[in-house]
Amino acid sequence: MSQTAAPAPANLSAKLADVPVTVSVLIGEKAVSLDELSRWAPDTLVPLKESAQAPLRLLVGGIEIATAELCEGEEGPGSLAIRILDVTGG
Repeated sequence: MSQTAAPAPANLSAKLADVPVTVSVLIGEKAVSLDELSRWAPDTLVPLKESAQAPLRLLVGGIEIATAELCEGEEGPGSLAIRILDVTGG
């Protein structure tokens, strides 16, 4: 016997609009062995294959939603911000 899900309330989108989500900013990824990881210490340099000029990836729940670049924040020198370059459709 199959059951059909009840339709979502018409105002569901409005209710979900204020739900907070965490946006992760991904600079790059690197696969390392546990042995290599165990040897990391302060000042260890970990090279990435990505270029320093490559766009950053913005993720929500592991899904890419946009790309961005790192820039100085509005609070002045030393503050960080991101400038959105492209938003993934959806």
